[in-house]
Amino acid sequence: MEEQRYIELLAEISNNLKRVVQLLEDGQSGLPASERKWIDRLEVEELLNRSESTIKRHTKKGILVARRIGSQNMYWKPDVFRMIEKYLK
Repeated sequence: MEEQRYIELLAEISNNLKRVVQLLEDGQSGLPASERKWIDRLEVEELLNRSESTIKRHTKKGILVARRIGSQNMYWKPDVFRMIEKYLK
């Protein structure tokens, strides 16, 4: 009986996480780019005027921090601007 409850709790947690991801994705898609807090790699490339490989390298080194939201790596816009101030000035 205890094992069954454990499985049910895991399923509930999984469903809740899926809902959170969906809410994050839905909440971002309807906003204009200037108001979004999470941006994708392409937008980071444009903001920093850097290539895909440079963005990936900065992410791997921890200079840029990406979070997986749904199927994409997303970047917290304020962090990107801090990175601009710190490394590109």
